[in-house]
Amino acid sequence: MQLQNLSALLMSATLLAGAALSGCGGDSGSPSSTNSAASTSAVQTPPATSTAPTASAPSTTSSAPVTSTPATATATASAGVLAFSTASVSSQRTTGQVVMSVTRQTGSAGAVTVNYSTADGTAVQGTDYDFTQGTLTWEDGDAQPKMVTVKLLQSDTAGTKQFALKLSSPSDHASLGSPSASTVTVVGTLVTKSISEWVKCDSTDDSTGMAAALAAAKNNAFILVFDCPIKVHFTGKVAKTLNLEDGTTVEFQGDGALTIDNLTPAPLQVAAGATVSFVNWNVGYPS
Repeated sequence: MQLQNLSALLMSATLLAGAALSGCGGDSGSPSSTNSAASTSAVQTPPATSTAPTASAPSTTSSAPVTSTPATATATASAGVLAFSTASVSSQRTTGQVVMSVTRQTGSAGAVTVNYSTADGTAVQGTDYDFTQGTLTWEDGDAQPKMVTVKLLQSDTAGTKQFALKLSSPSDHASLGSPSASTVTVVGTLVTKSISEWVKCDSTDDSTGMAAALAAAKNNAFILVFDCPIKVHFTGKVAKTLNLEDGTTVEFQGDGALTIDNLTPAPLQVAAGATVSFVNWNVGYPS
């Protein structure tokens, strides 16, 4: 009984729904177009929401235009550095001359000049060598060495001695390099001189004459020859130290001998670094 009533109610509800959807429009009894359109819209699926394209944001970092930097102007060409090729040179006196080379380095732009001159050392101009001075010249683009020649003189009293050769006053834009001075060594055969030129050969004490002889023989001026008996520092005499300077050569010949009595102070002293030669050394100390 209850099932029949439920079925009747469902059927009645269906009919009422159908009537509502198919109601009449106007007096003609024709179906309403508006309701038809509404019915159609009710069953349509809404169009999918389209995604608008995302505009690319302009880049906040802009590439700066490349600016070309003008090249640095080329440095002024160098006129060069002028210097001797060596700081020292040696020549035998018998060759009659010495030749020194002067170089031009690190540039050769323009014409340049430099002066040169000699200067005394242990060698003396007019006795050991000719005084020499002059000017060296290089033309534009010339980088060849230039030579300086100094004449060496023959001397009966000259042994091994030295003098200097110097550069000065380079012309505009050129400069002096190192070495700008060079030492010239003149090598010669040492002559000999007897100690008797300064002291008496009678065995008397003569420290003063001995000191003068040793001083004259320094710097290879000559060989000091002891060819007779010499005494120094004997009791009762004022004792003094005798200095032997660089380049002193002492040679004992024949009867040559040196007798030293008092050892305080030291009778002979050689400076540090000095070169002193003793040939046939003959020194005695009385008991």
